[in-house]
Amino acid sequence: MRAVLLALAPVLALVCGSAAMADTIEDGVNAAISGDYPTALALLVAGADRGDPRAEFFLGILYESGTGVTKDVEKAARFYRLSAAQGLAPAQNNLGSLYATGDGVAQDLPEAMKWWMLAAEQGLPVAQTNLAAFYATGTAIPQDLVQAYKWSALAAAQGYADAEEILATITMMISPEELVSAKRLVQAWHPAETTGA
Repeated sequence: MRAVLLALAPVLALVCGSAAMADTIEDGVNAAISGDYPTALALLVAGADRGDPRAEFFLGILYESGTGVTKDVEKAARFYRLSAAQGLAPAQNNLGSLYATGDGVAQDLPEAMKWWMLAAEQGLPVAQTNLAAFYATGTAIPQDLVQAYKWSALAAAQGYADAEEILATITMMISPEELVSAKRLVQAWHPAETTGA
């Protein structure tokens, strides 16, 4: 349980911004990290009641992992959905992952792809890697090595190790013509503004 919370530190920096930006959501996450779950829940629930996508996202994490609350993946999915609809890329990724596995929601691979695509277009490397894996294997969509290369290269450029492995595999499979097309896509890519669904 503690490992899940310590893993929140980089996500906190991504979602909340600089350390100088102190607010009740950041205070809620810090309370959860330190094990003060009543305070964490009070602050995060208040933020979610105001419609703050960061609070909704972190409540999703707590419910998905059962950290400080009874594990309830269906409730986690509801919180992720609220946050994802407002364009928060980590929530979009997590919701996509729930749809991919059927955990807390009915399994729906096209829906997983939709949420991962929204997060990947914002530059989230884990979502880019998820897309790359699906394109590489032809899971839920026709196999597309050009797209698999594009998304794995973008995530690998951010140091994401799983993407580096996929990229190495794709590089051995892709034709020279496809590789040229894929590299053009990588060079032309720019992250999208925050997008909800």
